[in-house]
Amino acid sequence: MSVPATDRRLRVLVVAPKAPRPVGGGNLALAGLLEALGDSIDCRLVVLGRATDSLLPCRAVAARPRRWPAVVHHLLGGAPPTLARLRVERLARTVADELATFRPDLVHLSHLAT
Repeated sequence: MSVPATDRRLRVLVVAPKAPRPVGGGNLALAGLLEALGDSIDCRLVVLGRATDSLLPCRAVAARPRRWPAVVHHLLGGAPPTLARLRVERLARTVADELATFRPDLVHLSHLAT
């Protein structure tokens, strides 16, 4: 199946627990992906906490992942605990706002750094 060519770059919204930077496992992987894509995409980034050392301009949400004791019950069922930690209301509102205003073609959710 072929996709018609357009003059516009692919819009990608990246949601991550931390800003990608060239240090450490998940952060390094995401930083490498975004660096490789470079100017071929129009990227927006939403992260929890501070956006220091980010390779990209990003929108930081003043919140932290939920603490492990608050999500341990997910081991018995429901969302995986690593994802349950990211169920933060401020993050959800910020992502909803970006979806409405930026209108991304693709949303990349990263939870490697939790």
